[in-house]
Amino acid sequence: PERKGLDEFTFGYCLTVHKAQGSQWDNVYLFDESYVFREERARWLYTGLTRAAEQITVVR
Repeated sequence: PERKGLDEFTFGYCLTVHKAQGSQWDNVYLFDESYVFREERARWLYTGLTRAAEQITVVR
């Protein structure tokens, strides 16, 4: 693999599930924090899972 110079890097971005509502991306990493939203757990997970158009990776 070719090494990148110090000035060559790719930014990573993150949003909360609430902020991501209404948006969609090809690849999504979802950090499952649904345990925090006990009463809204199913809705929180549904919103997070449906942000991915092609691939989703859930990290627990």
